[in-house]
Amino acid sequence: MNINVIFVVLNDLNRLKKSIEKLCLLKKKDEFRIIIIDGKSEDKTDAFLKEEIDSIDIWISEPDQGIYDAMNKGINLAKNDWSIFINAGDVIADDTVLDKIGPFLTDEFDVIYGDTIIKYPDFNILKKSRLINQLWKGMIFSHQSVFIRTPLLKNNKFDLKYKIGADYDQLFRLYKQNKRFKYVPIPISIIESNGISDQKILKSWFEHFKILKSYEQLSLKMIFYHLFLFFFLVGLKIVRKIMLRKFYFLIIKMIYKKRLVTVTGS
Repeated sequence: MNINVIFVVLNDLNRLKKSIEKLCLLKKKDEFRIIIIDGKSEDKTDAFLKEEIDSIDIWISEPDQGIYDAMNKGINLAKNDWSIFINAGDVIADDTVLDKIGPFLTDEFDVIYGDTIIKYPDFNILKKSRLINQLWKGMIFSHQSVFIRTPLLKNNKFDLKYKIGADYDQLFRLYKQNKRFKYVPIPISIIESNGISDQKILKSWFEHFKILKSYEQLSLKMIFYHLFLFFFLVGLKIVRKIMLRKFYFLIIKMIYKKRLVTVTGS
């Protein structure tokens, strides 16, 4: 078992430090190859990377065309059999992840994915992934919780015409190629809320819907589902805009109260 852990970062040094430190504390850290793509940050990220040369296998610091261009650069540098993308500030859930995922990182499967814990200021939510045949509903799992065969990534890089949904497009492409997906019902990563998909929630929906239409002939079921989802997201965005931050988080906590989980040491 050998895995590329690919980080992309731009002016986010403190959260990058947190992610790397957590990764290096894992018992099976020797099975990771750490790759960091820095978009020429102005917060001394390159100086930090030079200091951490013993912990980081390879890194580059240069301008890019956005997050997916940086992720493609990471793919180009990946040599191990499997790859996972972790954002700055996000971490592998715990020491048991590799023990539980390892048996599936074989020739039998192409994509292994699991659940995600989303961190809010004073609570955490378990985001359960769906089965792959529900991919038409949107991004059914987080890219921080999926391991993909590196050769597949090299042949299916992120399409830069998508600014928010290129990961969804990539997964749909692999699904349509009949690649073998395996869901393992455990939390694989812990991610922070308020990522780009949260910040631009309606743009994310629009791009995902556009991608869906490019791969599927839409049924009435799909259309009605996405209409409902659109109006739900509009409502959520309005609430977020007009309410104080703490009250918005309170509503999120109430909506997902059955998925609240405790996280230690993160």
